[in-house]
Amino acid sequence: MERFWSIEEAPLTVNFNAEEPAINLRRNEEGRFEVKLPLCQNPSILGHSRDLAIRRFLALERKLQKQPDLKKQYAEFIRQYASLGHMEEVKSLIPEVNFFLPQHYVLNPSSSSTKLRVVFDASPKTSNSISLNDIMLKGPTTQDDLFSILLRFRKHSFAFSGNIEKMYRQVNVSTEDNYQQLIVWRDNSNEYLRYYRLKTVTYGTTAAPYPVTRCLVELAKTSHPLASSAIKDFYVDDVMTGSNSLKEDVKIQDELKTLLQSAGFNLLKWCANHERLLSSIPSKDREVELSVDDSKDEGVKTLGLTWNPKLDHFRITTVWGEPAKALDKYVKNGRGLLTSRAQLQGVSAPNQTYNRNGKQNYPDSNGFNKKQLYLPQRNDSYSNANNNNGNNETSNK
Repeated sequence: MERFWSIEEAPLTVNFNAEEPAINLRRNEEGRFEVKLPLCQNPSILGHSRDLAIRRFLALERKLQKQPDLKKQYAEFIRQYASLGHMEEVKSLIPEVNFFLPQHYVLNPSSSSTKLRVVFDASPKTSNSISLNDIMLKGPTTQDDLFSILLRFRKHSFAFSGNIEKMYRQVNVSTEDNYQQLIVWRDNSNEYLRYYRLKTVTYGTTAAPYPVTRCLVELAKTSHPLASSAIKDFYVDDVMTGSNSLKEDVKIQDELKTLLQSAGFNLLKWCANHERLLSSIPSKDREVELSVDDSKDEGVKTLGLTWNPKLDHFRITTVWGEPAKALDKYVKNGRGLLTSRAQLQGVSAPNQTYNRNGKQNYPDSNGFNKKQLYLPQRNDSYSNANNNNGNNETSNK
């Protein structure tokens, strides 16, 4: 029992005094942020890493040759990476102090944007038994916890969500640190191997979340009060925010887009619980084509949940009877998040599910069941406002 409660209990303390590593945050002539890698030791201690990166790449190349479709997606990802200026071929002499990142891919078929993502790995040990991640500082958490953001989101009568496009890759890394982010690549196996340097913050490194979220904190120090407040509702690259006035919410949108774009951040995957909040958003920038007046029970994934803007509720999908190994991995990786979700409904156990009528679902005779947990809707004042097509712009709490 003691172990059960220790697993389910939400963390009560947060280390607000974690030392902020020096990243020399600055903005270039285009307004984009540039940072130094937050290293706790001189990278000269790393040793040699190129041979391992080459071996890993050749193994990956052989694997992709057996899967033409995956190879095509992989090559397209790398080509886009280069065409956007996020990496550049090294044609001069590589400095003696360097680090090569091995690479692999992950598949996410449910993603509406990137089905295949290339991941660059900073954790392999070099000839000196040290990795780049070993000498990186993680940095403190600069954003509010998920639970607080979701609670604030439920207070708003008019709400919207969005996601910053390729957020990590919108923050440049200083030129001298590019050589700690080298990769091996070639389009075809009959070509010579080429070396490239990654010019932006690289997802997969220990320090990656801190500099990019720190950039948002810096952006919030502006003369745009509404946008600055909305930035506090970001969880990494996802934002869920709003207000109790439709007119104010539209203004928040405009300020937020302008402020983010000034630093090269482009907000995509827009979704909202009122059509007016999407009227100025191009269809290509929306998460899905949803109308708050249609009868479809659809939703968008955000912050680990599914939000249905039409019914304006969150939905949690759980699966009974998963294979033990997969379930164990799910529990280990998602326990904290799932417990936070459950707190919103007052559910004491994270594996309880309920249907729309509030009745609990149980596994079927085969031991498998995929059900959904619907979290509470907003107050009734929003429903009235939405039914009146936004004529009642402000709701009384």
